[in-house]
Amino acid sequence: MAPTPALQFALRNHAFAGGVIVTASHNPPQYNGIKVIWRDGIEISHEQEDQIENIHFNNKSVLAEWDKVGKRVAIHGVIDEYIQDIQRHINPGKISKKNFHVVVDAVNSVGGLTACRF
Repeated sequence: MAPTPALQFALRNHAFAGGVIVTASHNPPQYNGIKVIWRDGIEISHEQEDQIENIHFNNKSVLAEWDKVGKRVAIHGVIDEYIQDIQRHINPGKISKKNFHVVVDAVNSVGGLTACRF
């Protein structure tokens, strides 16, 4: 599990062909959605979403044999990689001098996995 931006980062950073994100996972299952992401970490276009939905809702899916789909890969430490990359682009000293007060309500989502590490 990882927040959406961390997975987008991981797709690009680890040279995957693409990915699928289950969104709104803090909601009941019937309200979850999916985001299809290209290898560059950018979500597919609305036109491509429409094409996928058309295939699904018109029962035009083509099933692949289990051994032809690819493989499942687990990458440990992606959230830490993502945070380290963010920290390379900011100046923590300048930020801390501003004495910001930050409150994070991650609503039981995986976003809390990242927020609690800053």
